[in-house]
Amino acid sequence: MKTPYSITTPRFLLLGDSHAGVIGKAAQARELPFGGGPLGTGRDFAVDFFQLARHDVVFRDAEMDRLYRQALDTLKVPQLAKVEVPLVSTLGLSLHYLATAPNWTCYQNAHGEFDDGFLAGPLFETIIDTLSRPALAFYEQALVLNLKVFAVL
Repeated sequence: MKTPYSITTPRFLLLGDSHAGVIGKAAQARELPFGGGPLGTGRDFAVDFFQLARHDVVFRDAEMDRLYRQALDTLKVPQLAKVEVPLVSTLGLSLHYLATAPNWTCYQNAHGEFDDGFLAGPLFETIIDTLSRPALAFYEQALVLNLKVFAVL
């Protein structure tokens, strides 16, 4: 039987980019304890940023992994599979990064316009899928580990 949360027991694990900081500040304003916070910038999560481990993940960037382990420590768990509170995350969901103009200029004509059908076409879909794949793999792993996940855009 689980005991009720005290005011100091984290109610959720927060992992994300800089936008996670706003979520953390809102939780603090409501005196809602949590573990975690930002691990990197939005673009850090559009690449292969983690690897699978038994009942866990390991972030490829040493500082990210240190911050992640620190977040797990606040929940007093050694690995992601042991997290019993919801995961609230912005990892890989920085739509502003995907929409940044320099990412798309090579696909535009001299007038800065896309060819008809580009945004609905297979190339655009493949680009977005490729940039989103690492983050989606992270969320899939969290779900495989039976975490309740709230992915925040």
